[in-house]
Amino acid sequence: MSEGSKSDAGHGLDFLPDPVLVMTLDGRVIETNAAAKALFGAKLAGGSPADLLADEPEDYRRFLRNASSTTAPRPGKLAFHTDDGPRRFMLQAARSKQGSPNVQVILRLLQQGTDRFAMLDRRVKALDADLHDKLHKNAAMQEALRQKQVLLRELQHRVKNNIQLIMSLTKISASGHDSPEVCAVVETLRGRLQAMAAAQEALYQADEVETVMAQAFLEGVVRTAARASGAAHEVSFSLEDAELSSNEAHCLALIANELITNAAKHGMRNAQGQILVTFANDGGEYRFQVADDGPGISDKAVSRSSGLALVRGLCRQIGGRLDINGDKGTVCTVRFRADSHDVAKE
Repeated sequence: MSEGSKSDAGHGLDFLPDPVLVMTLDGRVIETNAAAKALFGAKLAGGSPADLLADEPEDYRRFLRNASSTTAPRPGKLAFHTDDGPRRFMLQAARSKQGSPNVQVILRLLQQGTDRFAMLDRRVKALDADLHDKLHKNAAMQEALRQKQVLLRELQHRVKNNIQLIMSLTKISASGHDSPEVCAVVETLRGRLQAMAAAQEALYQADEVETVMAQAFLEGVVRTAARASGAAHEVSFSLEDAELSSNEAHCLALIANELITNAAKHGMRNAQGQILVTFANDGGEYRFQVADDGPGISDKAVSRSSGLALVRGLCRQIGGRLDINGDKGTVCTVRFRADSHDVAKE
C-alpha cells in the first residue's frame, strides 16, 4: 500500500478504485470509501469486518495485530461475505502514519489483484495440463518408434537369412550341371546375393535402423566381392566416411560387386594388377570409384556388358550417373547427390 493511499477518518478515500477501510485496533470501522460501500452495502455500518468474515475470525485478528505493528504494508488473504456472496481477497494493511488519539489501521482489499491471481492460476493449470498431455503423447510416440525399430531390425535379419537361403538353394540347384555357362550365371547370381546380404548385415548391425556409415560398409562389401573374384590381395582403399540411407546402401553394394567383378576379370594381366576403390564427398556430391591398371575396356565391351547395364539402372535409382574411362586402365565412377534418397522418394 503506497503512502498516498493511507488516510485517517475525515480524509477522502474515494479516489482509490479498491475497497479501503480505516479501523481502530479493535476492528471498529471509522471510515470507508465508495468502493467498499459498493462492495459491502450497509453491512459495515457501525460494525466490524470481522462480522462479515467467511474465514476463521482468529485469522483476521492475527492479521490485524501484525498490520498495526508497522507502517509498511503487510500482505494477507481472507474471504468476506459481500452482497454478491462469499469472495476471497488479497489484502494489504498497515498502521496509519498520521497522529491520532487511537491507533488506526488501514485495510485495502485488492479485488482486481484477486481476479488477476485467479486468471494466472487458471492459466498455470491449463499449461500444466497441456504439458502433461504433450508428455504423454511424446512417450507414446517414443514407444511406437521403439517398436518400429525392433520390427525393422527383425525384418532386416529375416531378409538377410532369406538371402542366405536363396544362395544355398542356388548352389544346390547348380550342383548337377557341368555347363560353364550355367556355372557362370550361378556365380554371378551368388555374387549379387552376397552383396545384398552384406548390405542387410551392415544395416542390422548399425546403430540407426535406416542408415549405415559408408566407410566400414563399403570396405566390407568390396572385400567380399574381391574374395569371390580371386582378387582379394590386389584391392586398396581410399574411403571417406558418410551416412548412407538404406536405399543407397543396397544400390552401392550391388554396384560395388559388379565393378569389382569386372575389374578382377578384365583389369588383371595374368592375374596381376591393382584395384583402387575410392569413396569421397565432393562438395555435397558423393563419388564412388573403382579403378584398375589393366588394359582398359573398349566401347564395344561397355555396350555389351550386362553388369554395367545393371550399374546404370542402380545409379538412376539413387539419382546418380556412371562415367567410364578406359584410356589407361579402367576407371568407373559413380556420382550421386548426398540427399539423393530424398529425390528417389519424390
